[in-house]
Amino acid sequence: MTDPDAPRPVRLPWRDAVVLVCRECDGRGGLSPKKVRKALKGRVGATLPRRSVRVLAASCLDACPKQGVTVATAGASERAVVVRTRAQCDGVVDALAADLPTAS
Repeated sequence: MTDPDAPRPVRLPWRDAVVLVCRECDGRGGLSPKKVRKALKGRVGATLPRRSVRVLAASCLDACPKQGVTVATAGASERAVVVRTRAQCDGVVDALAADLPTAS
């Protein structure tokens, strides 16, 4: 018999990794957190298997860069980077794709 007070596992809509975009960064270089998240979601949808990665907005990640947005990945690879251009968003997804087990 299972313990009713024990945490129960849930099924998540992604399998391999999570990408967190800091929504508190100001991104004064013309790239706001919303634009970074949208660019990452578009690139993930175009290059990676469906439902393998989820892009989420997060509260402050405590990196606080000047003229950039902090992006952290968890799951297949765990790293945090500062994104300042759209090309760097693509680079984050490409690096993540190389580390995913489903990206063969």
